[in-house]
Amino acid sequence: MRCAAWWTAVAPTSALADAARELRGAISFCDALHVALAASLDVPLLTADAELSRAPKLPCKVEVVG
Repeated sequence: MRCAAWWTAVAPTSALADAARELRGAISFCDALHVALAASLDVPLLTADAELSRAPKLPCKVEVVG
């Protein structure tokens, strides 16, 4: 299995924690970290979680796949 080049980047959780905390209550902290990362990269978040895609006031576009 070949991995795309963009998968090699690592984002430190500490840099995303403040943005993730702002989303508390609407989604889990783990989901909020993923949302914060997508927002910081200005890309849509791809997920199989349809419920996450319906959460209010997310700072990025969320696309449901699968």
